[in-house]
Amino acid sequence: MTTEGIRCLNRPTEKNRTLRVRAGRTTLRRLAASQGRTGQSWGKQALKLRLLSESTGQPIGAGMAFVRDLAHIVDSLACYLGWLWPLWDAKRQTFADKLVKTVVTAEG
Repeated sequence: MTTEGIRCLNRPTEKNRTLRVRAGRTTLRRLAASQGRTGQSWGKQALKLRLLSESTGQPIGAGMAFVRDLAHIVDSLACYLGWLWPLWDAKRQTFADKLVKTVVTAEG
């Protein structure tokens, strides 16, 4: 492949941008659906963790799992303090978990 061909691959085009956006949306939907239905993403499944509603103890549903993913922006706003908050919080919740009223628990 020539260097011109390589440059062409790196050049942002509307088609490339559209494909990346669609792939990102699909990934987010699948992640939210998985966490919402079972309470587990692939990572949580490997570590034997579950995402549950604080009040019901049941998985939170795809919509709320997506809202929780969006709420993680809050965790990053204050110098990423929200991501460290579970280290000293009694319920081990991030700011996003507190906003959406969820807990991550170990199985069994």
